[in-house]
Amino acid sequence: MSGNFIMISEEDLEKAFTKVLEKYLSTHKLAEKSSTEEDKYLSSDEACDYMHVTPSTLWRMRQRGEIVVHKVGGRCLYSKNDLDTLINKG
Repeated sequence: MSGNFIMISEEDLEKAFTKVLEKYLSTHKLAEKSSTEEDKYLSSDEACDYMHVTPSTLWRMRQRGEIVVHKVGGRCLYSKNDLDTLINKG
């Protein structure tokens, strides 16, 4: 086996791992906090309720290109921000 190896005590390894983990968690929490209501994605049912339209109307709007759909794991999701923009257009 070739390569460089270093010896580290269990205590030092634990400290280093804890430091990396704390940094990751603090970064992740900041990213969660920066998310706003406009960044939210709605399911088809939620989008229909939000826009006060039927599922068939939502489907027709998708077909006409009025609404962008994001498919994730077989689910259709709609950006709340996109829906607000469409609603404000009138």
